[in-house]
Amino acid sequence: MKGSSKLTEQQVQEIKRLFATTMLCDGDIAEMYGVSRPHINAIRNGKHYTNIPNEIVGFTTTHTMIGGYDYSSGISVVETNYGMKYLIINYINDEVFHDCGTLYNEQPDYNTFRDRHDQFVRRFVR
Repeated sequence: MKGSSKLTEQQVQEIKRLFATTMLCDGDIAEMYGVSRPHINAIRNGKHYTNIPNEIVGFTTTHTMIGGYDYSSGISVVETNYGMKYLIINYINDEVFHDCGTLYNEQPDYNTFRDRHDQFVRRFVR
């Protein structure tokens, strides 16, 4: 039965790497590992397997493909009068959608970055 499988620590780390390094959606990843899409979504959002460290290193972009559109977000470093800051810039295909939002003093952690990306996608996909 789909969704009844338990994932190993290694599989969860692989899944977390897929979030950061591919454009696979939760449904694709769920199918690869024989679990439900909500289960993968709970891992992405830090609700399942929180005891397994996130070994994502150097993430700077993430993508979501929906209806032939590439919704992507990237972290850019900007120099300000107050020092170097980090800014999340969003794109649909090659068009920039800069949200005059938060400048971060440190690089946002993956969950913050992914949450901001998901909020951006939800603004355009209903």
